[in-house]
Amino acid sequence: MMQGSTTYGAQLQELLKLNLPPVGIAFRSTPPSHVRRIETPSPAGCAYWRLAAEGEVFYTEASDHYSCPIGAHTHGIDLPAPVANELNGLVRKMVGMEYITMQEVQELPRR
Repeated sequence: MMQGSTTYGAQLQELLKLNLPPVGIAFRSTPPSHVRRIETPSPAGCAYWRLAAEGEVFYTEASDHYSCPIGAHTHGIDLPAPVANELNGLVRKMVGMEYITMQEVQELPRR
């Protein structure tokens, strides 16, 4: 009999000495059947991690991530022009504040 994902999660948490339970994500071309879409888009994609850590099971659409252009970029989401412009402005601001360097901009991860 196959162990449930909760058991695997508990084993990972113990093995890696994690303070919070691990979460899983999948990048799919179609929504998973029998899984609800997130009810309200979050202002930051990081909030989805918290919900998953609390045990919620859901899926998101690309547009649910537009309010966090950096997160949407790193997840490989194609951005509409207004959101892409917001991403560019945000990156320029981060460089201007010396939070990141222009070199680091080129190294931003992208799925």
